[in-house]
Amino acid sequence: MSWRKLLRSIQVFFPALQDTRFALSRFRQKAARRLVEPDFAALRLFDWQETPLFLDIGGNRGLAADAMHLLVPAARIVVFEPNPYLYRQLTRVYAGDPSVTCMDVALGDASLDTVLWVPSYRDWIFDGLGSLDRRAAAEWLNEDRLYFFDSRYLRLHEHPCKLRRLDDLRLSPAFIKIDVQGSELDVLRGAEQTLARCHPLLMIEDASDEEKIEFLRRFDYTVANFEGNRLKLQQAGKVNSFFLADKHIARL
Repeated sequence: MSWRKLLRSIQVFFPALQDTRFALSRFRQKAARRLVEPDFAALRLFDWQETPLFLDIGGNRGLAADAMHLLVPAARIVVFEPNPYLYRQLTRVYAGDPSVTCMDVALGDASLDTVLWVPSYRDWIFDGLGSLDRRAAAEWLNEDRLYFFDSRYLRLHEHPCKLRRLDDLRLSPAFIKIDVQGSELDVLRGAEQTLARCHPLLMIEDASDEEKIEFLRRFDYTVANFEGNRLKLQQAGKVNSFFLADKHIARL
């Protein structure tokens, strides 16, 4: 039995607890300094400039941005979150923090108006599965991830969405985290000039496939896995992979 699958299957019957769950995760991370994603601890390995710019692409509920602030308090953070419900939550959470800017746009390899698809099951909204790809949003929830899955309870919610290229924003980031439900390569393609100009440290979810690794190799990036409090070069991570430019490798 998969405990993660069991927990996911139970939680869909209690949609009212969804916001409470994330509020507790945020409190635990801030109060107990326990990172929701341990991979973020890799940020401690580097000496950052006085006020580095970090980008959180796929901000969701702000747990990643909180981790960045916990580890590098002086960082300025721009959070990109196209889901309107999550964007409203983020703007409330960071309303009093001038170091965090929230943008209600998705990043990709084009600039246009499109649609964000967000699945729900038995009224539990899986906002972390929001995708510009309707099929990807619809197919993640299935019998492999939920016990007693019944497709009659699956819904897709459609939200108008602005898609932009990172290059068009002319930002100079020192670190970029990308978690966009399978559209990571599109984000990178829209950031070619930024990568060539700034060579930021990258943390990318599900970047073990050779296509992403080969794409970033064009910009002299080396893939690395964070394990045992150190980055192991030439290894992709199980959940997140880091990509280091030569300047990062020299600092290790």
